[in-house]
Amino acid sequence: MQTLKSDNTQKYPTWLSRLLFTIAENQRKQLSIDLHDTVLQEQLYLYRKMDDLIAHRHALEPTLQAELNMYKESLLDSIHLIRETCNELRPAFIEELGLVQSLKNLIHQYQLRSNFTVYFRSDEFKADLDQERILAIFRVVQELLTNAMKHSEAKIVKLSLSNDEEQVHLFYSDNGLGMDYSFKRDLFSHIGLSGIEQRVNGLNGNLEIDTAPGAGFRMTITFPYAAKKEVHV
Repeated sequence: MQTLKSDNTQKYPTWLSRLLFTIAENQRKQLSIDLHDTVLQEQLYLYRKMDDLIAHRHALEPTLQAELNMYKESLLDSIHLIRETCNELRPAFIEELGLVQSLKNLIHQYQLRSNFTVYFRSDEFKADLDQERILAIFRVVQELLTNAMKHSEAKIVKLSLSNDEEQVHLFYSDNGLGMDYSFKRDLFSHIGLSGIEQRVNGLNGNLEIDTAPGAGFRMTITFPYAAKKEVHV
């Protein structure tokens, strides 16, 4: 197992990374709104019409009714998928729920459609983060779980979130296939981790990867946090 550190010489300037991700998040938000207000509403309308048709046409042939029910269930699956996509594009209620609960909800969604078990620890996390950092952590975990589902063939994934007086610490590990360290710089782009690297850069953080073929994959991320300013009335 060898360690690969993010190479500062390959990074965008911090201000540019933050700007690019702010633009990307705004685009995600708008796309989520558009999907919800147009495509999802159209699908819901069609589902209600089909449900009404089946309920009030008692003279339908059994084979036709069975076929319509099958189409109705397929339509319902599409509705759930669109809702899930909207939530992934713009996490619902993340400000109200807070980071830890939002991560637990995200992990639950991934476990429903993957073959690995996720163990998540956050009991040592007490930091009061701004929304930029909260969303950055959420996106990093989202990308790590996506990579695990697509590439790792892992059975166990471990995540921990903690902080000390100055730094936030995010640790990820899995017992999957691992990667060939000889990729070095190409490792980030090869498995789609360049976005994580740039997010960490935008937070003035550090990223380290430990991996080897057959030895799983580990990532450690640290970045400074700034507590919210108190408002005195």
